Amino acid sequence: MRPNSYTMIIRSLIAVLAVFFTLADFNSCSGPSKPKDVKYNLYVGATHFYASPEDSSFNRIYIYDADSLTLLDSIWQAHYAQDVAVSPDGRWLFVLDFTLTHGPRTLWKINAQTRQVAWSRSGRSGRLRFQDNGGVLLAGNDVLDPEDGSILRHLSDSLVVLWGPGSGTKVAATVRGSLTEYGYDSVVTAVDVTSGERSGRFVAHLPSGLPLDHFFTARLHPDQRRVLAIGVLGSVYNSWFVVGDLLTGQTLFTYRINFPRGEIAINSDSSLAVFTDPGVQGFGESGIPYLIDLRTYGVITPPPADLALASQVRFLPDNRRIVTAPAAEHIWSGGPVDVLDVATLKRQKRVWPTGSTYPTPPSVGGIGIGPRP
Repeated sequence: MRPNSYTMIIRSLIAVLAVFFTLADFNSCSGPSKPKDVKYNLYVGATHFYASPEDSSFNRIYIYDADSLTLLDSIWQAHYAQDVAVSPDGRWLFVLDFTLTHGPRTLWKINAQTRQVAWSRSGRSGRLRFQDNGGVLLAGNDVLDPEDGSILRHLSDSLVVLWGPGSGTKVAATVRGSLTEYGYDSVVTAVDVTSGERSGRFVAHLPSGLPLDHFFTARLHPDQRRVLAIGVLGSVYNSWFVVGDLLTGQTLFTYRINFPRGEIAINSDSSLAVFTDPGVQGFGESGIPYLIDLRTYGVITPPPADLALASQVRFLPDNRRIVTAPAAEHIWSGGPVDVLDVATLKRQKRVWPTGSTYPTPPSVGGIGIGPRP
């Protein structure tokens, strides 16, 4: 029996709806995207070399809207906020303080909404970073429970534990070597923070064939195979950014830079990375953020007019901008926070944390980005 016109119309509607829901399901699974209704904050620790811990007008964590870069609020911090990590849900700030004594630091857990301190733990060191989608917090080689700050495990002291994708459990690490093994910390591996297991091995070789002596930082790519690193051969004035394959040990890319104490960040779809060359301010060198396409290994440098002293670097959540700041390790390193356009590396905005009563610029400490609580 031939279908009547109503039946044909109904079948056509069903077919259209099926195509619509199939496409909707495909788009939802095509990769992570930023929900339009989620707002993000940029947290900037700041102090002044001459400020005392009791100076409530400074020694603060300044909170900016990550889209407009307008100042929203600030949190008083007893000491210099050397490092700031934001929990993936945006509810908590983890702050590592820094004082002139250079002694053991204190880790603070602060409610990002109420600004109240949940707890503090003394004797912590190293950079802060979340792994396993926020399940653990790394502080140096210590794997911490973010809930109460207790140490879940201590990773081997034969490693210098560095950076990895926050959604995974593996991070890059350098192996403490000897002069008979190409130098000190010249080998990069991957370590699983939940088990301590190591995998892969990479020694960077320059076009001349010589291996780098020492790595200052490294970041594991989300593909779990490539590693991005900054190291030196002989001295800090012979510095290089490199990309290597942990499985084969092959050096995939090398790029000469001025100074090795920068950072490396990777965008959310893992196609782009940015690495910084902070230069040496006393020698008149300019800090430079370099953008690299990880598909072609093409490098983009910023226009000369937009160069600024930069060490810390992050992609903002929109992936269209990056934020740079001076090194956070030294309380005397003053400087602004710069926001650059990814497409051109031109500066869009420069932010100086406000509140200083001193005539000289403030010192920017750690910076962190996370969802608004």
